Amino acid sequence: MQSAKGVIRIPILLIGSVNAHHF
Repeated sequence: MQSAKGVIRIPILLIGSVNAHHF
């Protein structure tokens, strides 16, 4: 269960970092 949450949280962090760079 925790591993699944980690996998879901990784793409969110990547998207957030990309948005931060664009903005």
